[in-house]
Amino acid sequence: MNAAAGGGKLVTFWCGGHLFGVPVNHVQEVLRDHPKTPVPLAPVAIGGVMNLRGRIVMEVRMNSLLGSEEPDGDASVIVRWEDELAALRVDRVGDVVELNGASPGGCRNEFRGRARELIREVYEWNDRLVLLLDTGAAVEMAWKRSQAIDRGD
Repeated sequence: MNAAAGGGKLVTFWCGGHLFGVPVNHVQEVLRDHPKTPVPLAPVAIGGVMNLRGRIVMEVRMNSLLGSEEPDGDASVIVRWEDELAALRVDRVGDVVELNGASPGGCRNEFRGRARELIREVYEWNDRLVLLLDTGAAVEMAWKRSQAIDRGD
């Protein structure tokens, strides 16, 4: 997955003090304050499930997944993952930005732990770093943690 996969356009959002981006063609929609139902015994990275026009959608708490203790924001970016949808709970949603031929930088290695696993590429845009999120890795990381709890790992 690279920014070119979305025509160079990214939906941006803030999480844990960082500006992230997801290719626009991976995003179904953006919601604010959408009601959710907690899932008992779910890992902390899963905030619950929501009903989105009859579809059950798992909410991934991005701050928790990134290892941040900041409180959750009130926005959700609904992304396509395989044949499903997932809601990424983020601090706040930014804009749709076009990278205009920006090439990825090499500073992904400056991030540690989980954040490093979830960042596909790093771009410089308008004097800011935009971290291209690997949405599949984020959802799979949250999902695998929930399966480990089910197995008692």
